[in-house]
Amino acid sequence: AVPTLAETGYAGAPSRSWYGLFTPAGTPKPIVDKLAREVAAIFADATFRERHLTARSLVSAINTPDEFAAEIRRDRALAQQVVKAAGLEPQ
Repeated sequence: AVPTLAETGYAGAPSRSWYGLFTPAGTPKPIVDKLAREVAAIFADATFRERHLTARSLVSAINTPDEFAAEIRRDRALAQQVVKAAGLEPQ
């Protein structure tokens, strides 16, 4: 079994959940931008937010495709640091 981070001595590792919309690599930027605008418009609707976010205790953090990509890069770098600091080996 793989030990938990706390069991390896690295308690308190930051953790969060998120959802994102992805497109295939190479999708033209105008299409990505249009999708981003449409999703932002949906999330701007109060009825949608109440029914699908607030009712599930979720918080919306709409950002641009470039901001989302940067966030994923930061999460990946952090995960790599945590794995290295905990002395874990891929299995």
